[in-house]
Amino acid sequence: MANKVINLTGNITNHQFKLMKKLFFILAPFFVGLVAIILGQDINWDLRNYHYYIPYSLLNDRMGFDIVPAHTPNFYNPLLYVPFYYMATYLKPILVSFILGTIQGVNILITYFIAKRLILERDDKKAFFIAAGLSIAGILGGGHFGEIGTMFSDNILSLFVLSSFLITLEINKRIYESPKFYDFFTFCAGILAGISAGFKQTSVIFCMGLCLSHYALKRNDQKWNFWLGTWKAFIFGIGVIGGIIISGGYWLYEMWTRFGNPFFPYFNHIFKSQMGSIAHYRDIRFIPENIWEWLFLPFIWTFNPMEVGEIPFRDIRFAVLYTLLIIAAILLPVRFFSKKIRTYPLVDAGKQWLWLGFFIFGAVTYFFWLKMFGIYRYLVLFEMIAPIAIWLILDYFSSRLNPMHIKYGRIAGIILILLILITIKPANWGRTKWTDEYFGVVTPYIEKPKETMILMAGSEPDSYIIPFFPKEIPFIRLQGFFTGPKNNPNGFDLMMKSKINKHKGDLYVIFFYLEKELTLDVLNAYNLKIDKSSCEKFRPKIDFYIDERDNKNQRHFNFCKVYKK
Repeated sequence: MANKVINLTGNITNHQFKLMKKLFFILAPFFVGLVAIILGQDINWDLRNYHYYIPYSLLNDRMGFDIVPAHTPNFYNPLLYVPFYYMATYLKPILVSFILGTIQGVNILITYFIAKRLILERDDKKAFFIAAGLSIAGILGGGHFGEIGTMFSDNILSLFVLSSFLITLEINKRIYESPKFYDFFTFCAGILAGISAGFKQTSVIFCMGLCLSHYALKRNDQKWNFWLGTWKAFIFGIGVIGGIIISGGYWLYEMWTRFGNPFFPYFNHIFKSQMGSIAHYRDIRFIPENIWEWLFLPFIWTFNPMEVGEIPFRDIRFAVLYTLLIIAAILLPVRFFSKKIRTYPLVDAGKQWLWLGFFIFGAVTYFFWLKMFGIYRYLVLFEMIAPIAIWLILDYFSSRLNPMHIKYGRIAGIILILLILITIKPANWGRTKWTDEYFGVVTPYIEKPKETMILMAGSEPDSYIIPFFPKEIPFIRLQGFFTGPKNNPNGFDLMMKSKINKHKGDLYVIFFYLEKELTLDVLNAYNLKIDKSSCEKFRPKIDFYIDERDNKNQRHFNFCKVYKK
């Protein structure tokens, strides 16, 4: 059956083939946009916590006005989220999600060109179908599927990283033709990768992998040159720095001038800003704890996805790829030392160096991911290129043993990729049916907004409500993941206490009903007490949708006046 699929291309005319290619290039991104519509409206935790609030804060200069309402993400670079803020404010959610999904769908096209550059097939028709199939399989990953149409941004920043890698592949193809010209393109590739890291610090792991992949640069008829690789890696690294300055320079400077730490609050054990605790602030819950997790994590998360994230999903592609890599690690030395096994040259021997760069990129990035994060969502880019890696490994061994048997490797590749796709259980960070607006916030009436301060408590994501209140009102998070009563208060705790003590107007507290007891304890720690007679409830539509999804009736805010004891 699989063999018939491979040979179907012979029945397609050139005219039909050109039409199919055009349709693929035009429609593929819109296909992902339609998938976003099918999946439903996004109501995830990060959307409610900071995707909408931090661009609002930037545009209205609220960094010193509000005090950490969005917990630690309050200090993330907001520039990436500004377009989303405007779309979510003025457009219907279904249109916003379609636009985001279509943009994310461009990953299919970039992945297609990467696959086309790496695979062995020389027949244009077969190469198109193989590359298109691999790119579609890549976009349909268990983790990535849940991000389609959302503003998590991993599959938006992937556009920069994958484009950077595609340029690197093309540089390798023509490296000796015009060295200065291709130094320029190496620099440009670095800029693209750096833009991704400037927008979101977690993307720095891809920059490391891409940088070291330049050591695989080599022309077919010349020996490998360590210094050439070092020079290209250096030029690429300079480009990365330039890209970080373009997308993140403003925010790094902002954090430096405000807090004395350009990465605030991260790495504060190094910069020691008084506004935060002397800590690294990294989420280390998912970093491997022992040698077995380090060695076999892809198998572990296949059976227990909660080892690398907070929601369940299933995607066996990394377990399949890891298994093939282990087999490859065993067979390569056996093939090299054995005299009984005949070996044949690859269809295109020059691709060996491209493949080496591809796998260096993957291995180095994966190592730093293990060391720094261990959070699966930061690897969705690798979901997109994992099918390519699986295909290349099978192509390599089938072609090396006997070029006449390469079709068997491809049959195995089709079977494995189909198995991956039919066993996927997509991640779901929160969806609901389509509505007319994202949040549906109707705020309580406030008589004197210019003289009012609103306090927040608890760990629930609720900063999305702030843009719907009068802009004159400051929001102060008494307690959360960054602030709260403790023996060693940070700078924001002290600032918050000072502001509350100096405030002469009305004080309100807003909190989720589920966190009532916690809120009372926190208020007591600040010598504050609720005026129970003033309390009123309100529930934004987005929390109603969450209750409806969970078949519960517990997500509503309490809004109460507070007085000093």
